Amino acid sequence: MLGLAMAMGIEAQEAGGQRELVGQSERLPVRGFTPETLTRFGFKVGAIDESDGLWRVVEFPAGWRLSPTDHPMWSRLLDAQGRSRARVFYKAAFYDRDAFGFWEPRYVVDHEFRGERKEERYVVKDTASGALLMESAWMPREGAQGAQEEVHEAKERAHASAVAWLLEKYPLAEDPTAYW
Repeated sequence: MLGLAMAMGIEAQEAGGQRELVGQSERLPVRGFTPETLTRFGFKVGAIDESDGLWRVVEFPAGWRLSPTDHPMWSRLLDAQGRSRARVFYKAAFYDRDAFGFWEPRYVVDHEFRGERKEERYVVKDTASGALLMESAWMPREGAQGAQEEVHEAKERAHASAVAWLLEKYPLAEDPTAYW
């Protein structure tokens, strides 16, 4: 019973940490958000919070905000148009506090599944609009007895083809500040 109460208390801390994080616009994690990239996006960059070193003081660009996800440790950084530009992780549990983030580029190679995840394909997606710009053929996720290597190689080729297509059309696709 004590373990359940402790787990519920930790979950409440994590949810409270998310509420606290998305209710403000004056800090982001140090890890994953360099001053150079923040400046390129229009943030005003301040000092690292010396009390724990997890956070940097920032001033968000007009209209940018943090928004919760359905997971209490993950939030999204949205731009003025409501597009997801970064993901932010914050674990507020007393025994293991942590925070970091990563930028999301506009164009990405992604996976899609269908048929109870029995088939998959690779797509190039515009994260701003959700549009699929390139799609590989559907392929089985697993091969029949003795054909696993063939299926694995086909998936690797499809992924490599999607990456090559993306970089040919959008050479700066890996730069999260490009094409917005």
